[in-house]
Amino acid sequence: MTPRLTALLATAVLIGAWAALMSRFGGANVYAVMGPYAACVIAVCPVLARLQGTAQRSWLATKPRDLALGAALGVAMTLATYPVFRLVTALIPSLEPSVESLYADASTHSLVTALAWTTLIIIAEEVLWRGLVLDELDERLPRHASSALSVVTYALAQLGSGSFIVLMLALVCGAVWTWQRRATGSITAPLVAHLIWSPTVILLWPVT
Repeated sequence: MTPRLTALLATAVLIGAWAALMSRFGGANVYAVMGPYAACVIAVCPVLARLQGTAQRSWLATKPRDLALGAALGVAMTLATYPVFRLVTALIPSLEPSVESLYADASTHSLVTALAWTTLIIIAEEVLWRGLVLDELDERLPRHASSALSVVTYALAQLGSGSFIVLMLALVCGAVWTWQRRATGSITAPLVAHLIWSPTVILLWPVT
């Protein structure tokens, strides 16, 4: 088996394990499960990138404009989430109890611990999907196809949570963060945006 094929299969295993572990959502403390796994993903992805022959150093190549773009889009996404949620729930009232249920499933006794694990999970998602997966797909598919497949695999992995709402959010946010990776060439901008949006909306100021 060639190193590139080994890297591709190992990446598929990482994604499958992510989806499987997300099935703990709503049961035991999901952060205690996903957090340590995210740390493993962060450690393994650079190794797989070397096997693949991609330059993982470019993932974190940072320019001031990348930080600015990430911060601006992260704030914009966060501010837009609340009125969009109100509009959607006005049109579909049954959505609000479902979202409240999601927040209950994501609740934790320790906000500090949840924020720490969430940060690791976000870094792992960006390194895996906007870094390794996108680079691997770029080696095999046209640019638009690899972007779309990266977003789809990201969303499907979140579907392990059992929530269609999480799936749709992952599709939308994944598309935005993938566009940022394409526009800047690194994962810095999507990482900053992700680090602003997810902790704020999920843990600090819930929409419900």
